[in-house]
This record gives sequence, structure tokens and C-alpha cells, in this order.
Amino acid sequence: MKPTLLLASLGLLAATTVSAFDIYDALCLVNKARSALGLKYLKYDPKLSNAAYAHSQDQASMKKMTHDGRDGSSPGERMKAAGFSWTACAENVAYGYPSDAACMVAWMKSAGHRENILNSKYEAFGYGVASSSAGIPCLTQDFGSDGSGASNVACPGGSLSATIGDYTEKSPAPSPSPAPL
Repeated sequence: MKPTLLLASLGLLAATTVSAFDIYDALCLVNKARSALGLKYLKYDPKLSNAAYAHSQDQASMKKMTHDGRDGSSPGERMKAAGFSWTACAENVAYGYPSDAACMVAWMKSAGHRENILNSKYEAFGYGVASSSAGIPCLTQDFGSDGSGASNVACPGGSLSATIGDYTEKSPAPSPSPAPL
């Protein structure tokens, strides 16, 4: 099977604290969107989350939303460096959203992000959020397949504290081009 990599990004400028974000809420939101279409649940993968968090930190320090690492690395290279041997992978990045749910609404309104979230090839999910020096959250979702299979649990961290419906009307449609942080 030929490895595949898909990328998407969007931004909204707003300062918030990183503590407003939760990996399990983010995964639960993704899995609820997937299950609505009869897709398998993604499982949490700490290697993908390490890659996602490191990239969010990198973007925050560069004050720039990008899929390229400071060292020129691609998302797939960062996932492999974190120990995730993928056969397919994708990355979504965003900045400035006040919560997991608000960002998820924006990602679902964007064709490229939605495609990554709902792609039936993926089995695993990683997520990372870091703040820029101005307090702007930088978010990264990493998706991948490594042949280990999907999850049978939608919300592995427990109950979901926010739903997409809470932000549907409040969240703007994403901007098609990234802006500097």
C-alpha cells in the first residue's frame, strides 16, 4: 500500500488558555462526527499526540501556522520520528479557537479538514495544543493508520464536557488561508 498524507489548516485570532482544551474531548468530538456516518472510532495514540503537541509548540514559537516544522519536517516525518509507523496519515492545524468544540465546528465546515476527520483509512488520533507568547492557542490534530486497528470506544476519557452543537451558530466559517500568529 502506498503511504498517503493529507494536510489542512485554518485560523481565528483569539487569546485563551491551553487548559481549556482536552485530548479526550477532542477525540470524542471526532468520534461522534465519524459515528454519525457509520465510520469506525479512532483510538487515542500517545505517539501521534507527542508529534501533534511538539508541532503545536513549534508553531507557537514561530508565531506561524504551518504544516512545515521549524526544521523543514513534514507531518509524516514528525509522526515517524515520534515512533508512529504509518501507512496513511493526515494533519489538521488551526489557531485562535477558544475550545476543542469551537475548533471542531470550524474544521467540519472546511472541506479539507472534514475529509481528514472523516477519512475511513485512519485508525488512530493524536492532539496537541500550545500557546504562543501572545496567548494564542495553536492546535494540531494528527491522524494515522499503522495496521493495529481502530477503537470500539467513542470517548475513552469519560464523558464529553462540550458538544459540537454548543458552538454551531457561534463559530465562524474558517478562513481559507493561514495568517501569522
